[in-house]
Amino acid sequence: MKKIGAIERVNSLTSEKFHSQYVLRNNPVIIQDAVTFWRGYQLWSLDYLVKTIGDIKVRYYISQSNLHPDLSFIKADKLDQKVFFNEGTLAQFIALLKKAKNVFLAGDELSFFDKKKYNQKLNILEQDFEIPKLIDRNTLHSGGLWISPKNIVSWLHYDQNGCHNLNAQIKGSKDILLFPPRNLQNYYLNSGSGNKIANFSQVNILDPDYLRFPLFGQAAYLEGRLNEGDILFIPAYWLHSFKHLGDININLNFWWG
Repeated sequence: MKKIGAIERVNSLTSEKFHSQYVLRNNPVIIQDAVTFWRGYQLWSLDYLVKTIGDIKVRYYISQSNLHPDLSFIKADKLDQKVFFNEGTLAQFIALLKKAKNVFLAGDELSFFDKKKYNQKLNILEQDFEIPKLIDRNTLHSGGLWISPKNIVSWLHYDQNGCHNLNAQIKGSKDILLFPPRNLQNYYLNSGSGNKIANFSQVNILDPDYLRFPLFGQAAYLEGRLNEGDILFIPAYWLHSFKHLGDININLNFWWG
């Protein structure tokens, strides 16, 4: 891998400038302190989420490593859901999170809204955040809640829904690697797998096998840090990996077309 720069950081953006300089140009950006006025920024904690929505059913990732999902042992023609997922209430997940440190709840598993259908079970949290004014809410595709412990690393991938992504860091922080969607041969995607990991790289980003994947040495990336209160814009099809730094990390993401 080779670093080609840092993700731009700005203090604020109008929706017009956001679209003209970043969305239309396919440029990622971090907007600092963009959600510090949200009620959830002040209130959200594991205990608060247990109290408000702890009884809802969730499906969460499990892993023997800190990679999520850990695809290092997966064969292209087989994806066993039981290897990656467990199910229970959010309260049970959080209790496990506090002691196990190898579980991870992804936003596409706990959606606030999906294709304009709102999750009524999460209504109690609606007063705690707002859809960013940078985007037209009529173009929203989906959005969800992410919860993770420290040192989780997301496997290199792009968002398979083909949408732009705004990722709001409510609690904790993350180191970010973003890879532009060009020279795709460098990423060794599972595009021929015929299963749900087609948008993931075959390369373990923590321990790249350059003998097996020599072109990954040419993979270029931007680097950044998403601090508590910031929003990250990930343009559609950009590959990304996060290292979760906070003891507890809570995020909301908004995908739009």
